[in-house]
Amino acid sequence: SARRSAARVATGTAALLERLHDRLHDRVHGGAGAAAVVAVGGDGAAALLERWGSTGLEVRAALAEGVPAGVLVGGRAAGLPFASKAGGFGEPGTLVEVVDRLRGARRGDEPASTDPADQQHTDHQHTDHQHDAAPEPRSRPTPGGAPMDVPVLAVTIGDVAGIGPEITAKTLLGHDDLRAECVPVVLGDAGVMRRAVRDVGGDPDAVRVLERPRDATNAPGVVEVVQVGDPLPEVTVGELSPVAGDAAYRFVVAACDLAKAGEVDGIVTAPLNKAAMHAGGHAFPGHTELLAHEFGVEDFSLVLSAGDLYLFHLTTHVSLRQAIEDVTPERTDAVLTLVDAFSRALGRPGERIGVAGLNPHAGENRIFGDEDADVLEPAVRRAQERGVNAHGPLPADALIPAAVKGRWEFVVVCYHDQGHAPFKAVYGDDGVNITVGLPVVRVSVDHGTAFDIAGQGIAREASLVLSCRRAAALAPGWGHVRDAAQEVQEQEDVAS
Repeated sequence: SARRSAARVATGTAALLERLHDRLHDRVHGGAGAAAVVAVGGDGAAALLERWGSTGLEVRAALAEGVPAGVLVGGRAAGLPFASKAGGFGEPGTLVEVVDRLRGARRGDEPASTDPADQQHTDHQHTDHQHDAAPEPRSRPTPGGAPMDVPVLAVTIGDVAGIGPEITAKTLLGHDDLRAECVPVVLGDAGVMRRAVRDVGGDPDAVRVLERPRDATNAPGVVEVVQVGDPLPEVTVGELSPVAGDAAYRFVVAACDLAKAGEVDGIVTAPLNKAAMHAGGHAFPGHTELLAHEFGVEDFSLVLSAGDLYLFHLTTHVSLRQAIEDVTPERTDAVLTLVDAFSRALGRPGERIGVAGLNPHAGENRIFGDEDADVLEPAVRRAQERGVNAHGPLPADALIPAAVKGRWEFVVVCYHDQGHAPFKAVYGDDGVNITVGLPVVRVSVDHGTAFDIAGQGIAREASLVLSCRRAAALAPGWGHVRDAAQEVQEQEDVAS
């Protein structure tokens, strides 16, 4: 009886889908036409493409997490704007946003990318964390032969004694849907990656060594690696190692070199260990400062992001005393310019930007300090005169909770813990770290090397998956950020 009922349900569902496909076919190919198609469910989208004789989707943007969009290739619907997502669209607003962005694409605008956070929480993963022209995303082959205009991402594996290789293997072997949004190419050590693949239950032969990123096939189930330097000697997993610290440094430098050469469109970084990097002979405060050094940029901002919240930092890895000195008019002007450019890269120009005060209650009319009135308030006014929708300085203890509740999407904080402490308290490791100000997009996991669980196969890859998605979504519009950074640098050069 149960089997017969299940069979009737399956038959009825198939018949309903067939009728829906017929109606959609008539709508697309009839006299009224259709501006675009949004398909929910991977099987349903595949069935539609097969019915229309389409050979693939030329992807042009990621409109939301896991929602590639572009135009159909081949068949009777060739050139039709199309977006799809396996499973449902999640929050009701996501579908509305995707439809709105497709409408913009139909008008001839570039479909602006966004990528809501795929949030997770893990207690074991933790962290603190010129202008070469950035390449445009290029057309890449897919296993089926259809071209995809998706960005090529250099994925550095971080400290090989930590969880970086493991989460990289899990990301590339367990999330084939990522390949519709980007071409992930690993920068690291092939031997380390073979061991990592084996440790997560995969076939070490899945690791394929490339000479250059452009040789990538982007085939599912394959980990494509550009070997950086000579093969590494054995490193004890879970222990601080100068060898691992030096290697992590070299992986990042190699990624920067490829970006400067136009061979990759963005950089995604697994965690490195600052103490190990220092022991290896490289005294950078962290990833962010190393990247800025390699690209020769002085104005950049560390940005923490989860969902639609972006926390920009005026200062990063310095003492609190130094941070107060570093909150200058010039620095504040530069960061507000970068925030405005970043909002345009996201396709959300003119969004409100909240600036947190440095002192309690944003100084309370100079009762608790002069910096807010003397530095931040004039900087906000100057930004407003340039057309930037900035507000503040506002008391941090009011602004940040309001931002968490969705009332502000773009927030500027003055120092590391003013942003990191509340962000981590609310989101744990459910976010990413974006470096704004570099000529290419760079996104990092928001957790550390987790030596305590390295090599056990239990590290979660969700933050790295999200980092790849964010980088892929941001890369097509990164020119706004690159141009703004160049403008800031030119203004400072003139002033000096």
